Amino acid sequence: MQKKLDYLERYWKKKTFRPLQEEVIDHYLQSKDSIVLLPTGGGKSVCYQLPALLNQGQTIVISPLVSLMQDQVNQLNQRGIKSMFFESIVDKNDLYRQLENARNGNFKIIYFSPERLSSTEFLNQIEKLPIKGIAVDEAHCISEWGHDFRPAFRLIKNLRPLFPQTPIMALTATATPKVLKDIRASLGLIQPKIFSTSFERKNIYYDVLHAEDKMATLKSLLINSPNESVIIYCRSRSKTEHIAKELESWGLKAGFYHGGVEARQKKQIYNNWKNNIYPIMVATNAFGMGINKSNVRKVVHMIMPESMESYYQETGRAGRDGRPSKAILLVHSSDKDRLENQFLSHLPDSKYVKQFYKKLCSYLQIAYGEGKGGDYKLNFKSFCDVYQFHPKKVQNCFGILEREGVLELRYMHETLTHLKIKCSPAEAIERVTKGDDAARILQFLMRNYEEIFSKENKINLEKIVDLLGLDFDEIKKQLSLMEKENIIEHKQSITDIKLYWKLPREDDYTLNPLLKRTNAHNKLRVNKIKFMLDYAFEEFKCKRNKILLYFGEKKTVTCQQCSAKSCKK
Repeated sequence: MQKKLDYLERYWKKKTFRPLQEEVIDHYLQSKDSIVLLPTGGGKSVCYQLPALLNQGQTIVISPLVSLMQDQVNQLNQRGIKSMFFESIVDKNDLYRQLENARNGNFKIIYFSPERLSSTEFLNQIEKLPIKGIAVDEAHCISEWGHDFRPAFRLIKNLRPLFPQTPIMALTATATPKVLKDIRASLGLIQPKIFSTSFERKNIYYDVLHAEDKMATLKSLLINSPNESVIIYCRSRSKTEHIAKELESWGLKAGFYHGGVEARQKKQIYNNWKNNIYPIMVATNAFGMGINKSNVRKVVHMIMPESMESYYQETGRAGRDGRPSKAILLVHSSDKDRLENQFLSHLPDSKYVKQFYKKLCSYLQIAYGEGKGGDYKLNFKSFCDVYQFHPKKVQNCFGILEREGVLELRYMHETLTHLKIKCSPAEAIERVTKGDDAARILQFLMRNYEEIFSKENKINLEKIVDLLGLDFDEIKKQLSLMEKENIIEHKQSITDIKLYWKLPREDDYTLNPLLKRTNAHNKLRVNKIKFMLDYAFEEFKCKRNKILLYFGEKKTVTCQQCSAKSCKK
């Protein structure tokens, strides 16, 4: 007992455990399997991190999100707990280097994604490590009935034969009774004890506001408390940027966050928000796992999430300090029509997915039997236009293929510059002698691109930025000037999606297994949407009780602190 508390204070600066933490730890240390169902911000990670210190060997943690793993490893190392994660690489030399580090580096905790377990070589090497504990984070991803199903999670069962005596801890914040049953079966857990607290967040006021003008309502919610920490969830990238600009025009400090923001910027944006440089974050659901700020007072949804799991997770980022906070859903009558007519009509059936897959392979020029391990870029709009695909259906198809492990979708915004020098080498040299910024850029192009005079080259503008010390806007300005001088010709295109292909193209062989599941998943998503519609538009029944009922908790007493008519005094 004392050693646990000593470690808790030494490494986490806490003198007491949170509810259920100690019970979970004690059970785990007895080499018994467990399922840990704790709310977002409930301290799940300590449940396996602290036992890792008490055990003589190593603990492996399987997690679905690279950024979350990186964050946790950084935090652990800062605390003095030696940890590492296996990067998402395919090069064998790098893999062996990391495995050697794992064997010889005295690491207590090792993180990796479930996709790693598809490699027999990786499993063979992991088996040689002194593994004394296995933790599966975001364990709901293993279930087809959950909201974030990842087929790769099914590979985790391959660890059980390798470590038959090693306890497995499955952790999640959102799981229905059906999902919990699936977790147990899919992981091969042996008589697991389920540790769970109520899904009820008593300090959160659940408010559904019917708003004719959502922006006007949003302004009324924010304008009187400009320094309050807030998250505003939107559906699209463009909407996050638009709303953030609108908030700035009201005198409020706000940033935006979405999947198209470059990785190097995301960390800065998050830190600015966490440190209250701007207290308001406008984001898509890309602002999700791993977000940890205790004093968020409001979480506002400008548009309805597509599942209660998502809504619960996102609203759960409010009030982690235990103080009164609000979860506010803004709805309009058109939202119901949009979800019923637009979203549901854009769910692709198995026939559509099959057609999409073949057209995508054709567009990317992936030959039959090829593709595995390749990186591919495409312009989303261009792809949709070429094949007359509806953008929303395309997004859903990408989601299906990613969920099924066919590809990995890496959103990105990348402006590609293609450039050729039109003038003669002699004229170019003469232009270089002027010594201005345009001349410096031209000289760089001549030195770094051998065929720049004979054909178009893809130019790395970031390299020019780094080496010449010019910003992007200035470089673009100078390129335009040189084009007017008839020295160069250049064009820019936007590639906003990057794909990593995981399986060789084998059409029917690849598709048939996943197509059987597509219609079942569509039915599941329809039911989730219907529940959210009922939550939003049914005005009488207690909102808190609706949430609890979804997760298998029955409560008859109304909360008296939500916007439902039954709870208004």
